[in-house]
Amino acid sequence: MPTVTKTIGSAGRDYSTIASWAAALPANFVTDGNAQRGECYNDSEFTGVGGTSLGSHTTDVTHDLTLTAAAGQSFQDNANIRTNALRYNVSNGVGIKSTTGYSSALASINVKYLTVSRLQFLSAGNSGNTGCRFYNTDTSTNIGLVKDCIFEKSGTGTGYCLCVQGLMVVNVLVIYNSNIAPAATVGALQLEYGTAVGCTIVRPSNKTIGGYGIGRGYGTSIIESCAVFGFSTSNNTGFSASSKNNATNLSSIVGSAAQTSITYSSATPFQNGTSAASAHDFRAIVSTSLAANGFNDSSNAPNDISGTARAASPTIGVWELISTVTPFDFLFFPHLNCFYRSPISITDY
Repeated sequence: MPTVTKTIGSAGRDYSTIASWAAALPANFVTDGNAQRGECYNDSEFTGVGGTSLGSHTTDVTHDLTLTAAAGQSFQDNANIRTNALRYNVSNGVGIKSTTGYSSALASINVKYLTVSRLQFLSAGNSGNTGCRFYNTDTSTNIGLVKDCIFEKSGTGTGYCLCVQGLMVVNVLVIYNSNIAPAATVGALQLEYGTAVGCTIVRPSNKTIGGYGIGRGYGTSIIESCAVFGFSTSNNTGFSASSKNNATNLSSIVGSAAQTSITYSSATPFQNGTSAASAHDFRAIVSTSLAANGFNDSSNAPNDISGTARAASPTIGVWELISTVTPFDFLFFPHLNCFYRSPISITDY
């Protein structure tokens, strides 16, 4: 199927803004005969006083819509991806920021077969501020994908950080970086008719605990190998009993094989759980029960958010801890006419 690919950025690209690219998309991709793909460049931060809507389009499985970072432009492509702090930082790759309340940094009204990947989003508005929203109104399940993205919400609003309906969410970091908890009816991640795999949903450790980490209002969604920290309740009711291998600082989280009551502070189980002076860094650390207790969904999440291959027993959340390897030094003993192997342990995390 032909794909129309357009570049988006401030340095001589096809479109200077995501909004102008979205406005030029055909209403009906099927009759137009093409899939559509927008590739963002990190020429400068995409900013605006209001959010950007991808609109409503008629699509199908081959005539789909993709918004992503161009090759070499994502935080995921950064040469220091394994040592960079894991949070919204436009210095590391394409960033999309909204600064107005009641506006999403990015939203789709009704687009099936939508893929959003390899991007960072910051919703930094005032009262009423909500995060990103990707929505299928016909309540179909997992016919779109949000993958390898960072969503951060600051400001004083009580809306969700990310809301999806009918999409799968894979390797997504959701940071609810606000002093005010999510409203009683929503979660930091609001998941309707979908599946979340290998995600981390957090409220920084220096914020007052409150609200749902993952919320739902419709459908029976599944949560697999997700880490939920810093909320008063990990998830509200109605999630599938087939959920599994999740982790939280609280006493319970949906699904089997859960890791609960994990100590949460600025120093564990992440590199830095506090948001003071933009210090937060939600890469997992070793020697916690996030390590090696996840579920390996090799079909949907073979790699983590950094592109690192997940182990057979992976780390829970977006960040895979690289297993300890044991190389050997070979020492030759002439009088014995033999070599001796001396192990040296090395851990890269």
